[in-house]
Amino acid sequence: MKKSKFLFFILFLLVLVFSSFCLSMSIDETNRTIVDKNKSNYHLQVRIQYEINVNNEDILEPSIEARLFDSNEHQKINNYTWNLLINENNYSSSKYSTFYFYESKTGKWDFENLNRKSSILLDLKFEIDTNNTYQNTLPLDKNNKYELYLVPSGGIESNDPKIIELSKKITEGYVTDVDKVKALYKYVSEIDYIEDIEGRGSALKCLQRGAGDCDNKAFLLCALLRAQDIPARPVFGFIHGEEIAHTWVEVYLGQWTNIDPTNKHLFYLPARYVKLASGNGYYDIVTVYYKTDSNDEDEIEIKDLKFEIIEINSN
Repeated sequence: MKKSKFLFFILFLLVLVFSSFCLSMSIDETNRTIVDKNKSNYHLQVRIQYEINVNNEDILEPSIEARLFDSNEHQKINNYTWNLLINENNYSSSKYSTFYFYESKTGKWDFENLNRKSSILLDLKFEIDTNNTYQNTLPLDKNNKYELYLVPSGGIESNDPKIIELSKKITEGYVTDVDKVKALYKYVSEIDYIEDIEGRGSALKCLQRGAGDCDNKAFLLCALLRAQDIPARPVFGFIHGEEIAHTWVEVYLGQWTNIDPTNKHLFYLPARYVKLASGNGYYDIVTVYYKTDSNDEDEIEIKDLKFEIIEINSN
């Protein structure tokens, strides 16, 4: 009996040691992955495809605009190309032009007409170099040219009494804009994260629920900042290693400075972040403009079709 108890004890110890070893291996593997995702810079090849479906035969004078943010201190974009296919055939628009919109490179295709049930494939390819970016705040010039980012816009309800009251309460006692930014960032970063599948992001939606996804949290922070007369705008992009869309915030403190209340980065942007566009509230990287006499709600449908990232080298 004693012998069996002893053998059972030895077996228990072996199981315990083995479990501890497996746990330590799991922790080491997790740490290795985290370290791997925090390299100081990346060289990436990116390919993004959008599918645009035309569901209305009455669409007139359609045009497509596709935007990609230009290079800055955090990233440098090279070899930028758009390809356009319609119904699986190469297609030349009646007019192609490029211009800048919200500091983004914008390609525009104008068409005389599009057939009903046209399927348009917009294929974006580019190479990009990114690096860890630490930013210093500068005195905020109240005479800056960014009044656009001080007023309410789609999803950023900075003029709502609840937003104004909350912003005032959070920043009470703080004098400098930097301290106000830190206080508002802290408040939003502590809000619970939940996936939101009900339409676009909204500051009020996030405030009412007391939780939100990256869109909602970014929009709420923008609204609270604008209520303090501090320019702020949402940023749309992705995080390398996660390969999903992500939204964060740029606040103007003498220069556009990055803040991510979801992943808790203040005045810092990891190299894994790639900015595709910034805007003023609701914003689409691909937009279709057209004229129609119809009231159909599903005249144009835009879907993210493919998202591919290849890492060339990094340090």
